[in-house]
Amino acid sequence: MMAAQKQCCTEHFELGTCVPGKDDKNPSGKCFKYCIKSCPNHKGGVCKLWGAKSHCHCLC
Repeated sequence: MMAAQKQCCTEHFELGTCVPGKDDKNPSGKCFKYCIKSCPNHKGGVCKLWGAKSHCHCLC
């Protein structure tokens, strides 16, 4: 598996917390922008609740 493919379908805690409805919006959201550039499937990302905090998740 290529390094870029490892960015897809997973949470990215290294980006810190995110705000649902803001950071997952196309084209300006933090999660969307990171995932659209880092993941070869170009599906973007969302801000997803993980435990008590929300984090970026790149779509599969």
